[in-house]
Amino acid sequence: MTAAAARPFVLAAIAPQPWRNGGGATREILCAPSADGEGWDWRVSVAEIEQPGAFSVFAGVDRTALLLDGAGLALHGSAPQPPLVFAAAGCVHRFAGETALAARLGGGPARLFNVMTRRSRASAVLGTHTGDGALDLGDAAATVLFVTRGRFALTLDAAAGYRLQAGHGLCLDGDSAQPVRHACLQALQPDASLIQVSFHRH
Repeated sequence: MTAAAARPFVLAAIAPQPWRNGGGATREILCAPSADGEGWDWRVSVAEIEQPGAFSVFAGVDRTALLLDGAGLALHGSAPQPPLVFAAAGCVHRFAGETALAARLGGGPARLFNVMTRRSRASAVLGTHTGDGALDLGDAAATVLFVTRGRFALTLDAAAGYRLQAGHGLCLDGDSAQPVRHACLQALQPDASLIQVSFHRH
């Protein structure tokens, strides 16, 4: 495994990008440029929502969002479409990027873990893991691992080892010369939890 195949990151060390409407900021974890140079194929970020307001519209994009923390959040579209309600941390919703939505906070700031894929080029699968276990990364073009709670020891392909705590993660490049295909998790705290996002090209 090469150093380029696994890139550690600390969310707090990623500079926030303030929104133009002043309602929050985004910390970008990963952005994969398209081979044709036209935009990106997938993107992972954390949105820090401080005020109610409109969500950005992304034509041709599929989105998945998971509430990391906060007093709840609802994304409202036009009637009769029911709102997407994130009642508690860990709630997940999938929706089309073309959908015009506005965020309403449940009593304070909230953070969303955001996954976006260009529908014509890629797809993503998001899952969560708790406790010890093995992760089969398969033939994913890229994988993002992000600890939301507690601490983990992580071994990649029975070689490189990492210790990750809440707010820390790894970006794994499946297109590298020596891609990571297997990972082994060991929870170092009983309540440890980790997000895994795997991307596949069409």
